[in-house]
Amino acid sequence: MATWIKSFTNFNSGALQKQARLLDKPISEGYYLPRTMLTQARLKKLLSYQQKKGRRQSHLFLVEGTRLTQEALNSNWRVLELYYSRELNNSENGTNLLKLAGEKKVSTLEVQEKSIRKMAETETPQGVVAVVEKKRFDLDQFLQQ
Repeated sequence: MATWIKSFTNFNSGALQKQARLLDKPISEGYYLPRTMLTQARLKKLLSYQQKKGRRQSHLFLVEGTRLTQEALNSNWRVLELYYSRELNNSENGTNLLKLAGEKKVSTLEVQEKSIRKMAETETPQGVVAVVEKKRFDLDQFLQQ
């Protein structure tokens, strides 16, 4: 499992880690506490990204399937977390996807198949769901393109 923590010299890391665990939040942008299991609260938060209101409030959305997840990892979009089922490890595409996620320093977590089915909107999910940050554009950036 490719999870990692960046140490901070300005903060009391023990207290910060405890607070982040309680809130189920990242320590800072791009650096996450290692997760060993998917809590009900986190699953509920992930499911909120399926709704327009949840995506708009969090500026995050879900990507499912090996091909779309790989495209997100290879693009300039920021993939924050990757949840996968045990079956994904059994395929060559799945192994390559997890290796790519590790290279990109994406937090990964193996979850139960039923959790993947809840997160995925397809009838037969491929066993992988990624959380991706929405890009924000202002009018000046849009007009320059």
